[in-house]
Amino acid sequence: MPVTTVRNIPEEHYDLLRREARRQRTSVNSEILDAIRNKAEELKRRRRAARAMARIDKLRAEVARKY
Repeated sequence: MPVTTVRNIPEEHYDLLRREARRQRTSVNSEILDAIRNKAEELKRRRRAARAMARIDKLRAEVARKY
């Protein structure tokens, strides 16, 4: 599994992560991984939506040519 170091996290963001970690009884690392996982899932959804919209646009163009 890849390992990375995150530097220069704004203190206010780190404090939010730390508080959420405490509330969830997890580590700051777990909170950061969760945020990364959520962002990756969001990007996947956006890519799927963009592909679907491209297919819809293609079908609309085909229908418009026929009629």
